[in-house]
Amino acid sequence: MTETVILAIIGGVVTILTAIIGKLSIDVGRTKKDAKSAAADAKEARIQVKNSHDTNLREEGDERHAEIVETLKSVVRDVQGIRDDNQATRRDIGILHGAIRGVVRDITGLRETDAQARSELAAAVTERNEQLGRIRLDIPKLIRQECQRKSH
Repeated sequence: MTETVILAIIGGVVTILTAIIGKLSIDVGRTKKDAKSAAADAKEARIQVKNSHDTNLREEGDERHAEIVETLKSVVRDVQGIRDDNQATRRDIGILHGAIRGVVRDITGLRETDAQARSELAAAVTERNEQLGRIRLDIPKLIRQECQRKSH
């Protein structure tokens, strides 16, 4: 295999890793969005506590608390999902490392086989050239012999 093939393989690995990192980035963005939503809910509760209002503060606090708990549960699920994705990504990277090591071994074997084949081919070419050289030397003698045979 050539360096171009190796570079293509490495390029493919980089593309896969970029896609995985992009997915992780999206998941982190979702988690940030949920955290901002929880912060907005807390801000709204603060405004209600400071201002005069007609609703029972305890009931409103309990409702907000339940919403925040649900949001936090969602954030915890998202974080666990990111952790699971990260673990799967690490496994995938380990598999890719193993595959790359196998490709490198294959390339090394092909280079050795190619070097041996080149050596054998060079020896065969040398032998053929030597045979042709001997034949060239024999041609004039064979022509003379044939001419003498025809003239008799």
